[in-house]
Amino acid sequence: MYRVVSCALFEHEPFLLVLAAGICAASFIVVGLVAQHLETIAAARRGWIASMALIAGGGTWATHFVAMLAYRPPMAVGFETGLTLISLAIGIAGAWLAFFVREKRRDLAGAVVSGTAFSSGVVALHFIGMASLVADAYRMWDLDLVVSS
Repeated sequence: MYRVVSCALFEHEPFLLVLAAGICAASFIVVGLVAQHLETIAAARRGWIASMALIAGGGTWATHFVAMLAYRPPMAVGFETGLTLISLAIGIAGAWLAFFVREKRRDLAGAVVSGTAFSSGVVALHFIGMASLVADAYRMWDLDLVVSS
């Protein structure tokens, strides 16, 4: 855990980390808004779910991407466009699935499946986003850092 905190404090641009945290907070507020609009007529619910999926999934992706931009490695880095866009699409799809399931099933099982769908989307967008990083370096995955992420 020390490695994660040390990396965040000393190897990232502080302003961009604060910006990423702000985007993250705004995205979580959107999740709360979904619950308030699930009682509307079916056509409006579909629109709310699609809108909230774009905002929450896109916000989750933006949080991750801004945090990746905040990282200051001692070399030039870039991002592969195709994988970066795939990670965005997966974030939005995971959020949409989570909200869709929650709208259909408002019991404990629906909450578990919805939470799992959203979390799985976040994990997938994270690691696909990390795979999109282009650098003249050897990529190595440390299990403790993977688990902490």
